Amino acid sequence: MNSKNLKLRILSAAIFLLIFVAGVFIHQIVFAVVFSVFMIVAIWEFYTLFEQKQIKPHKIIATIFSVGLFIFTYLFVQNLIPPKLVFILPALIFPIFAIELFKKSKPLENIAYTFFGIIYIAVPFSLFNLLIFPEVTDNEYTSKIFAGFFMLIWSYDIGAYFVGSLMGKNLFFERISPKKTWEGTIGGGVVALATSVAIFYIFDIFKIYDWLILSAIVSFGAVFGDLVESMFKRTLKIKDTGKIMPGHGGILDRFDSAIFTVPFFVIYIILKF
Repeated sequence: MNSKNLKLRILSAAIFLLIFVAGVFIHQIVFAVVFSVFMIVAIWEFYTLFEQKQIKPHKIIATIFSVGLFIFTYLFVQNLIPPKLVFILPALIFPIFAIELFKKSKPLENIAYTFFGIIYIAVPFSLFNLLIFPEVTDNEYTSKIFAGFFMLIWSYDIGAYFVGSLMGKNLFFERISPKKTWEGTIGGGVVALATSVAIFYIFDIFKIYDWLILSAIVSFGAVFGDLVESMFKRTLKIKDTGKIMPGHGGILDRFDSAIFTVPFFVIYIILKF
Protein backbone atom coordinates (compact mmCIF):
# COMPACT_ATOMS: atom_id res chain seq x y z
CA MET A 1 0.00 0.00 0.00
CA ASN A 2 1.49 3.33 -1.06
CA SER A 3 1.65 6.32 1.28
CA LYS A 4 -1.21 8.14 -0.47
CA ASN A 5 -3.59 5.19 -0.05
CA LEU A 6 -2.46 4.71 3.54
CA LYS A 7 -3.16 8.36 4.38
CA LEU A 8 -6.59 8.12 2.74
CA ARG A 9 -7.34 4.95 4.68
CA ILE A 10 -6.31 6.57 7.98
CA LEU A 11 -8.29 9.74 7.21
CA SER A 12 -11.50 7.87 6.35
CA ALA A 13 -11.17 5.72 9.49
CA ALA A 14 -10.58 8.82 11.63
CA ILE A 15 -13.66 10.57 10.21
CA PHE A 16 -15.81 7.50 10.79
CA LEU A 17 -14.53 7.13 14.36
CA LEU A 18 -15.12 10.82 15.07
CA ILE A 19 -18.73 10.61 13.85
CA PHE A 20 -19.25 7.35 15.75
CA VAL A 21 -17.92 8.77 19.04
CA ALA A 22 -19.99 11.93 18.63
CA GLY A 23 -23.09 9.81 18.10
CA VAL A 24 -22.47 7.75 21.21
CA PHE A 25 -21.26 10.31 23.74
CA ILE A 26 -22.65 13.79 22.93
CA HIS A 27 -26.42 13.45 23.30
CA GLN A 28 -29.22 10.96 22.71
CA ILE A 29 -30.62 13.01 19.82
CA VAL A 30 -27.19 12.97 18.15
CA PHE A 31 -27.14 9.20 18.66
CA ALA A 32 -30.51 8.83 16.94
CA VAL A 33 -29.46 10.96 13.96
CA VAL A 34 -26.01 9.43 13.49
CA PHE A 35 -27.05 5.79 13.74
CA SER A 36 -30.21 6.19 11.70
CA VAL A 37 -28.01 7.68 8.94
CA PHE A 38 -25.55 4.78 9.30
CA MET A 39 -28.52 2.41 8.97
CA ILE A 40 -29.85 4.13 5.85
CA VAL A 41 -26.44 4.00 4.14
CA ALA A 42 -26.02 0.32 5.09
CA ILE A 43 -29.46 -0.55 3.70
CA TRP A 44 -28.77 1.17 0.38
CA GLU A 45 -25.39 -0.56 0.14
CA PHE A 46 -27.04 -3.91 0.83
CA TYR A 47 -29.77 -3.52 -1.78
CA THR A 48 -27.34 -2.16 -4.36
CA LEU A 49 -25.32 -5.39 -4.08
CA PHE A 50 -28.17 -7.44 -5.48
CA GLU A 51 -29.14 -5.13 -8.30
CA GLN A 52 -26.32 -6.66 -10.35
CA LYS A 53 -28.36 -9.90 -10.21
CA GLN A 54 -31.28 -8.08 -11.87
CA ILE A 55 -33.11 -8.02 -8.53
CA LYS A 56 -34.76 -4.73 -7.66
CA PRO A 57 -35.58 -4.44 -3.95
CA HIS A 58 -37.86 -1.59 -2.91
CA LYS A 59 -35.13 0.63 -1.48
CA ILE A 60 -37.20 3.73 -0.80
CA ILE A 61 -40.11 1.93 0.87
CA ALA A 62 -37.72 -0.26 2.88
CA THR A 63 -35.77 2.82 3.98
CA ILE A 64 -38.94 4.59 5.13
CA PHE A 65 -40.03 1.48 7.04
CA SER A 66 -36.57 1.05 8.58
CA VAL A 67 -36.43 4.66 9.76
CA GLY A 68 -39.92 4.23 11.18
CA LEU A 69 -38.84 1.09 13.02
CA PHE A 70 -35.75 2.82 14.40
CA ILE A 71 -37.76 5.84 15.59
CA PHE A 72 -40.47 3.63 17.10
CA THR A 73 -37.87 1.62 19.04
CA TYR A 74 -36.06 4.79 20.09
CA LEU A 75 -39.27 6.26 21.55
CA PHE A 76 -40.65 2.98 22.89
CA VAL A 77 -37.62 2.17 25.07
CA GLN A 78 -38.02 5.61 26.65
CA ASN A 79 -41.71 4.88 27.36
CA LEU A 80 -42.69 7.86 25.21
CA ILE A 81 -45.19 6.00 23.01
CA PRO A 82 -47.56 3.06 23.60
CA PRO A 83 -46.62 -0.37 22.20
CA LYS A 84 -49.79 -0.59 20.12
CA LEU A 85 -48.41 2.00 17.69
CA VAL A 86 -46.14 -0.72 16.32
CA PHE A 87 -49.14 -1.91 14.29
CA ILE A 88 -48.82 1.22 12.17
CA LEU A 89 -45.48 0.01 10.77
CA PRO A 90 -46.87 -2.74 8.47
CA ALA A 91 -48.76 -0.04 6.57
CA LEU A 92 -45.39 1.36 5.50
CA ILE A 93 -44.11 -1.88 3.96
CA PHE A 94 -47.12 -3.74 2.55
CA PRO A 95 -47.54 -1.49 -0.52
CA ILE A 96 -44.63 -3.39 -2.10
CA PHE A 97 -46.97 -6.33 -2.76
CA ALA A 98 -49.34 -4.14 -4.75
CA ILE A 99 -46.46 -2.50 -6.63
CA GLU A 100 -45.12 -5.89 -7.74
CA LEU A 101 -48.45 -6.62 -9.44
CA PHE A 102 -47.41 -4.17 -12.14
CA LYS A 103 -43.94 -5.65 -12.65
CA LYS A 104 -43.02 -8.58 -14.81
CA SER A 105 -39.48 -9.31 -13.60
CA LYS A 106 -38.78 -11.38 -10.47
CA PRO A 107 -41.58 -10.10 -8.21
CA LEU A 108 -41.03 -12.74 -5.52
CA GLU A 109 -37.29 -12.10 -5.41
CA ASN A 110 -37.86 -8.34 -5.20
CA ILE A 111 -40.20 -8.76 -2.23
CA ALA A 112 -38.00 -11.36 -0.52
CA TYR A 113 -34.82 -9.29 -0.75
CA THR A 114 -36.66 -6.20 0.46
CA PHE A 115 -37.68 -8.03 3.64
CA PHE A 116 -34.24 -9.62 3.87
CA GLY A 117 -32.59 -6.21 4.08
CA ILE A 118 -34.99 -5.06 6.79
CA ILE A 119 -34.40 -8.13 8.93
CA TYR A 120 -30.65 -8.18 8.41
CA ILE A 121 -29.96 -4.46 8.88
CA ALA A 122 -32.92 -2.41 10.18
CA VAL A 123 -33.83 -4.77 13.02
CA PRO A 124 -30.29 -4.95 14.49
CA PHE A 125 -29.80 -1.19 14.17
CA SER A 126 -33.11 -0.65 15.96
CA LEU A 127 -31.94 -2.97 18.73
CA PHE A 128 -29.05 -0.57 19.39
CA ASN A 129 -31.65 1.56 21.15
CA LEU A 130 -32.05 -1.13 23.81
CA LEU A 131 -28.36 -0.77 24.63
CA ILE A 132 -28.39 3.02 24.77
CA PHE A 133 -31.61 3.08 26.89
CA PRO A 134 -31.20 -0.18 28.86
CA GLU A 135 -33.73 -1.39 31.39
CA VAL A 136 -30.92 -1.83 33.90
CA THR A 137 -30.71 2.00 34.11
CA ASP A 138 -34.52 2.36 34.14
CA ASN A 139 -34.39 3.23 30.45
CA GLU A 140 -32.25 6.31 31.08
CA TYR A 141 -29.75 7.27 28.39
CA THR A 142 -26.27 5.82 28.92
CA SER A 143 -23.39 5.28 26.54
CA LYS A 144 -21.61 2.72 28.74
CA ILE A 145 -23.18 -0.53 27.52
CA PHE A 146 -23.24 0.54 23.88
CA ALA A 147 -19.60 1.68 24.01
CA GLY A 148 -18.63 -1.53 25.78
CA PHE A 149 -20.38 -3.57 23.10
CA PHE A 150 -18.35 -1.98 20.31
CA MET A 151 -15.13 -2.07 22.33
CA LEU A 152 -15.56 -5.85 22.53
CA ILE A 153 -16.26 -6.15 18.81
CA TRP A 154 -13.33 -3.97 17.77
CA SER A 155 -10.94 -5.64 20.23
CA TYR A 156 -11.96 -9.02 18.82
CA ASP A 157 -11.40 -7.85 15.24
CA ILE A 158 -8.01 -6.30 16.08
CA GLY A 159 -6.88 -9.35 18.05
CA ALA A 160 -8.02 -11.75 15.33
CA TYR A 161 -6.24 -9.73 12.63
CA PHE A 162 -2.87 -9.43 14.35
CA VAL A 163 -2.76 -12.93 15.85
CA GLY A 164 -3.93 -14.40 12.57
CA SER A 165 -1.31 -12.41 10.61
CA LEU A 166 1.52 -13.39 12.93
CA MET A 167 0.62 -16.95 13.88
CA GLY A 168 -2.20 -18.11 11.60
CA LYS A 169 -1.59 -21.48 9.95
CA ASN A 170 -4.76 -23.57 10.31
CA LEU A 171 -7.64 -22.35 8.17
CA PHE A 172 -10.96 -21.91 9.95
CA PHE A 173 -13.53 -21.74 7.12
CA GLU A 174 -11.61 -21.89 3.85
CA ARG A 175 -14.65 -22.19 1.55
CA ILE A 176 -16.06 -18.84 2.68
CA SER A 177 -13.07 -16.93 4.07
CA PRO A 178 -9.72 -18.35 2.87
CA LYS A 179 -7.65 -16.07 5.13
CA LYS A 180 -9.44 -16.71 8.43
CA THR A 181 -7.52 -19.05 10.75
CA TRP A 182 -8.15 -20.86 14.02
CA GLU A 183 -5.24 -19.00 15.59
CA GLY A 184 -6.73 -15.63 14.67
CA THR A 185 -10.20 -16.65 15.81
CA ILE A 186 -8.95 -17.83 19.21
CA GLY A 187 -6.59 -14.86 19.54
CA GLY A 188 -9.45 -12.44 18.90
CA GLY A 189 -11.51 -14.16 21.58
CA VAL A 190 -8.68 -13.88 24.12
CA VAL A 191 -8.20 -10.17 23.39
CA ALA A 192 -11.96 -9.58 23.71
CA LEU A 193 -11.93 -11.44 27.03
CA ALA A 194 -9.13 -9.21 28.34
CA THR A 195 -10.96 -6.14 27.06
CA SER A 196 -14.11 -7.15 28.96
CA VAL A 197 -12.15 -6.91 32.22
CA ALA A 198 -10.96 -3.41 31.29
CA ILE A 199 -14.54 -2.40 30.38
CA PHE A 200 -15.72 -3.49 33.82
CA TYR A 201 -13.26 -1.14 35.52
CA ILE A 202 -13.73 1.73 33.03
CA PHE A 203 -17.53 1.91 33.00
CA ASP A 204 -18.44 0.40 36.37
CA ILE A 205 -21.66 -1.18 35.13
CA PHE A 206 -22.60 -4.87 35.35
CA LYS A 207 -20.61 -7.49 37.24
CA ILE A 208 -17.29 -8.62 35.85
CA TYR A 209 -18.66 -12.07 35.03
CA ASP A 210 -21.41 -10.43 32.96
CA TRP A 211 -18.81 -8.72 30.79
CA LEU A 212 -16.87 -11.99 30.49
CA ILE A 213 -20.00 -13.76 29.25
CA LEU A 214 -20.84 -10.87 26.93
CA SER A 215 -17.31 -11.00 25.49
CA ALA A 216 -17.87 -14.68 24.65
CA ILE A 217 -21.18 -13.81 22.97
CA VAL A 218 -19.48 -11.06 20.96
CA SER A 219 -16.61 -13.35 19.94
CA PHE A 220 -18.95 -16.01 18.54
CA GLY A 221 -21.18 -13.39 16.93
CA ALA A 222 -18.24 -11.54 15.36
CA VAL A 223 -16.95 -14.76 13.79
CA PHE A 224 -20.23 -15.66 12.15
CA GLY A 225 -21.15 -12.07 11.32
CA ASP A 226 -17.95 -11.74 9.34
CA LEU A 227 -18.47 -15.13 7.69
CA VAL A 228 -22.03 -14.28 6.67
CA GLU A 229 -20.95 -11.08 4.96
CA SER A 230 -18.02 -12.91 3.35
CA MET A 231 -20.56 -15.40 2.01
CA PHE A 232 -22.52 -12.52 0.44
CA LYS A 233 -19.38 -11.02 -1.10
CA ARG A 234 -18.10 -14.36 -2.37
CA THR A 235 -21.46 -15.19 -3.93
CA LEU A 236 -21.67 -11.79 -5.61
CA LYS A 237 -17.93 -11.76 -6.45
CA ILE A 238 -17.23 -8.39 -4.83
CA LYS A 239 -14.59 -7.16 -2.39
CA ASP A 240 -16.49 -4.50 -0.42
CA THR A 241 -20.14 -3.62 0.16
CA GLY A 242 -19.55 0.02 -0.72
CA LYS A 243 -17.02 2.78 -1.37
CA ILE A 244 -18.08 5.46 1.09
CA MET A 245 -14.97 4.82 3.24
CA PRO A 246 -11.87 4.78 0.98
CA GLY A 247 -9.61 1.89 1.91
CA HIS A 248 -12.25 0.33 4.18
CA GLY A 249 -15.25 -0.31 1.96
CA GLY A 250 -18.76 0.55 2.98
CA ILE A 251 -20.66 1.24 6.19
CA LEU A 252 -22.03 -2.29 6.08
CA ASP A 253 -18.46 -3.60 6.16
CA ARG A 254 -17.92 -1.70 9.42
CA PHE A 255 -21.07 -3.03 11.08
CA ASP A 256 -21.19 -6.63 9.85
CA SER A 257 -20.15 -8.13 13.19
CA ALA A 258 -22.32 -5.76 15.23
CA ILE A 259 -25.56 -6.41 13.36
CA PHE A 260 -25.12 -10.17 13.71
CA THR A 261 -24.16 -9.98 17.40
CA VAL A 262 -26.47 -7.35 18.89
CA PRO A 263 -29.61 -9.58 19.06
CA PHE A 264 -27.80 -12.11 21.27
CA PHE A 265 -26.18 -9.33 23.32
CA VAL A 266 -29.60 -7.79 23.94
CA ILE A 267 -31.17 -11.16 24.80
CA TYR A 268 -28.58 -11.75 27.51
CA ILE A 269 -29.12 -8.30 29.03
CA ILE A 270 -32.92 -8.66 28.97
CA LEU A 271 -32.88 -12.15 30.52
CA LYS A 272 -30.35 -11.16 33.16
CA PHE A 273 -31.63 -7.73 34.18
